[in-house]
Amino acid sequence: MWRVIRGRHTPFSAMVDSVRSVGTRHGSNPTCVIGLLVLITSAHGQDHRDVPRALQALEQTRKSIVSGRVEWEVRQLRGEKERRWSYVSRLARNGDVIFENRGDQDGWTRYDLATGRGTTKYPQSYLTNADGLWLFQETGTSARWWGGAMKNSLLGFMKDIRSVGSCPSTYNMANDVGLAALWDIPHLGAASWEEEQLGDMHKVTATYELGQKTIWYINPEKGWNAERIEFKIGDEVIHEVVCSLKQHGDVWLPETADYYDRGKLVESIRVKSAVLNEPDDPKRFTLADMGVEPGSSISPQHRPVKMGEGLIWNGEDICSRKQWDADVKSGKRQWGPTLRMRNAGETYDRPYETEEQRLRREMAMLTISIRGAMQRHESMWARYVRQFIERYKLNEDQAQQAQTLLKKSQERARQIVTRKRAVWTSLEAQLAHAREQGQKDKVRELVIRIDELRAPIDLIFRNQLKPGLERLPTRAQRRAAEQRASTQPAAAKKP
Repeated sequence: MWRVIRGRHTPFSAMVDSVRSVGTRHGSNPTCVIGLLVLITSAHGQDHRDVPRALQALEQTRKSIVSGRVEWEVRQLRGEKERRWSYVSRLARNGDVIFENRGDQDGWTRYDLATGRGTTKYPQSYLTNADGLWLFQETGTSARWWGGAMKNSLLGFMKDIRSVGSCPSTYNMANDVGLAALWDIPHLGAASWEEEQLGDMHKVTATYELGQKTIWYINPEKGWNAERIEFKIGDEVIHEVVCSLKQHGDVWLPETADYYDRGKLVESIRVKSAVLNEPDDPKRFTLADMGVEPGSSISPQHRPVKMGEGLIWNGEDICSRKQWDADVKSGKRQWGPTLRMRNAGETYDRPYETEEQRLRREMAMLTISIRGAMQRHESMWARYVRQFIERYKLNEDQAQQAQTLLKKSQERARQIVTRKRAVWTSLEAQLAHAREQGQKDKVRELVIRIDELRAPIDLIFRNQLKPGLERLPTRAQRRAAEQRASTQPAAAKKP
């Protein structure tokens, strides 16, 4: 038995990179490269005898998976109800990763931890690349973005299929743990290592400071993957994984990995399909590879968003809202199909929306519509004042008086709206329903009642705001305005 100080296998990793480079230049497949590594380390065993070579080979065969697509599922047998989750992992050659949570057998992709109720059925896609971590709900119109150190704190939401069956429990399949758990389990302390050959298998044992052990049974004929791994305290096997292995091109990966807790099956992972390390695999991933449409909004989570700041995915990169609007106006960019329908007020398919989500969405839209109806006069009055100032070319002092008059009028109107809010909200909701049902007589009746509520607000405009504005221009300003109006082309006079 010998002891490995944390990090002592770094020189071996450097040699691994060198050998992989040689293998790539000569067209060798990953399995051949791993075999070459074992031959080299055997020939130099005296220099690298403190490194469990079979475990290094397992690590490197998994790291040789640099691109591809894997569809896999997880059966969770903990708790009262069995759950089956479907996932897709996609890998790009530059290290970008997309992880898709396609949901469980009931279609749920998220659950409320406190109540255990499903909260959404929208497939959740995570992308990690050089810019950070991104989250997109399929068929949505926005994506969330975590940059900098925030990216690292959220990597646990992603699962790394390359780590399946490499440790005795699934904790290391979180993207922020991965294969590093082969060598370093912080709460167990440093390990001493023992490696021996049992027939065709290689047995590697890690013994930690308090006596716990992890034991790998590695098959060199199947890509140096483990067929069984145990975590033991004394003679008792606490955690165990048993794998059946399958070859995908030049790469071996567990077809099934069954995880046990004190002899009871608690989780089972099955790789349904895998296409790995193909020459035409993507070199990199962008938001487009997750299905984010041009025109979708980007919401940074790692920094505050400035007032008026808007970030948009234009199909190739992130740009400002101002730039996006200019590109659309010039014809350089186009809205994605879902956003085009939404902008046009058309109904579009929401295949993952639950009834509860639909009701919440419709209620939110109704609330916005009602609020807009009760506050419509504010924007209309503000536009009227701006046009009045421009028509008469009011000076700075006059313009300030006009704005003060506008604010006072709006405040009086808000007081009326506040007093009548409950009744007005109810009438607007009834009106929306009546229009949807095509109840013409009911619509006419409700419009009359709403107009009666609005009448005092209209009086503020006629009796306070408009007369107050008319007192501001001088005679000279009025004559100049009349002269400009008389010489204005007829087409320009149309509203």
